[in-house]
Amino acid sequence: MVKKETFSQWLKRNKISDFGSPFSFYDYYEAYKAGIDRDPITGHFPDTFKLPGHPTFSVESKYYKPGMKAIKWNELERAVPTSLADVLLKSIL
Repeated sequence: MVKKETFSQWLKRNKISDFGSPFSFYDYYEAYKAGIDRDPITGHFPDTFKLPGHPTFSVESKYYKPGMKAIKWNELERAVPTSLADVLLKSIL
């Protein structure tokens, strides 16, 4: 039987040093539970588990709700601010 990696082992393997910091703004535990690791090329985690307050909190986060301050990524992978107007416009098109 293969032992499942513990959360502490996962944190260490992913070189996470800001877990528990009030300035982290990433839900590492949910990423761990989902089996997510850092991207081997960019070293980044996906937006899925970014929390409000993260500098690049985006509409791709599972914690995003319409009207929240967030960015979206354009086709060039550049951050574009969203606004309530953008969200409303998309909902009627």
